[in-house]
Amino acid sequence: VSTQSTGFILFEEKEPKKFVAGTMDIRSLVAEAFAPTVLILCSEKASQVVGKNRIKVIDLLRPFCHFKKKVILKTPLSNQPLELPEFRIRLVELADMEALRQPDLTDKLLADIVAKEASPEASYGGISHFTKEDAPSLFKQGSGKNYTPWFSSFFLEFLRTFGVSDHEYFQHPIASIFVVSSNEEGKLLDVFLKLFDPQNPPPIFQDGMIDTNFSRFHLLLHDPKEAPAPQADKFFVEMKSTFGGFCQRIDINSFPEPVLCVDT
Repeated sequence: VSTQSTGFILFEEKEPKKFVAGTMDIRSLVAEAFAPTVLILCSEKASQVVGKNRIKVIDLLRPFCHFKKKVILKTPLSNQPLELPEFRIRLVELADMEALRQPDLTDKLLADIVAKEASPEASYGGISHFTKEDAPSLFKQGSGKNYTPWFSSFFLEFLRTFGVSDHEYFQHPIASIFVVSSNEEGKLLDVFLKLFDPQNPPPIFQDGMIDTNFSRFHLLLHDPKEAPAPQADKFFVEMKSTFGGFCQRIDINSFPEPVLCVDT
């Protein structure tokens, strides 16, 4: 796997790193919390095409953002390889970045995460009564049960609620993926300009803290039920001639429309 836009080259080794299921050590926690951020910008039609499968565009791409095998990174200025076990990329949507500026929405997000991840059975490993005094003896038993499965998810999202700032760049997107559909209407450049206009960026970019000159990757989604193949081919050729090699096309299938059966 390689990318030339950032000046880095990634090589994925064959030998995977072993993990213990249900645990998160400090290495994994740091890798998850401070993974490079990539902004997802998708058109309305692209969202509709993927939505027919009852998922979002970010859900479609997220499984490809975790390199479970060892990755070796090399830069043009160094001959020494840098090993990155469990390299990850974190995808974010523009709406999520905007929501971090609203404390009420942030509190609700954290509360929803705890409510989703925690339950009496999951949180306490099947123990009906759990007190602070019980914790040392339970953990010494070494049963392998995770008595606080909600904490990892809560902690990661809590770190991300800090949002972007002017003194660190962990939450700043270093790249973006522009996602469009093969059934888009209008001129190619207008379609992508609607997703992100550098001259008139979204509000979160207007305070000058986030650089709008990030690496851009362009993705075309094609559902044969939404557009004929020649139209998708023409659109993709135009994309490559406009944006160069930083383009990719994914053909997807969608669930058929539900059919109501009426007994007669």
